[in-house]
Amino acid sequence: MQEIMFSVAVITYNQEMYISQTLDSILNQQHDYKYEIVIGEDCSTDKTKQIIEEYVAKYPEIIKPLYNNPNKGLINNYFNVIAHCQGKYIMECAGDDYWLPGKVKKQIEFMESSPNIGMCYTKAKFWNENKQKYEKKLFGADIESFDKLLTTGN
Repeated sequence: MQEIMFSVAVITYNQEMYISQTLDSILNQQHDYKYEIVIGEDCSTDKTKQIIEEYVAKYPEIIKPLYNNPNKGLINNYFNVIAHCQGKYIMECAGDDYWLPGKVKKQIEFMESSPNIGMCYTKAKFWNENKQKYEKKLFGADIESFDKLLTTGN
């Protein structure tokens, strides 16, 4: 049996407008790795749960839903999802975010070729819905130490 190369931790609450794009952006990544998407659905009052159920029906071997009842809240939902991830690597994608093409392949190749590295991240683009365009500034900093990463805001 092939090892799960990476798990994608997704937490969501009332994100029916975004969750399909989130899941599609993960599912459409080009790679040959075995992976799972672990979704913590935190008692949404909109149609988020129903949308997730549709994806589970299409991708039962990939999408692993955790339907919380009662609502766990942001932090407890996050740690519950992380606890259920089985991959060698854990990647995160919020339920209202999405990944650009090539993210998985680039990050996994980097991690596999750098055994002395324990973590990596990418800068993020911010989509302004009102202006219907990306903001010019990338979010994230050029940081090479774990301590600095934890203490630097950007």
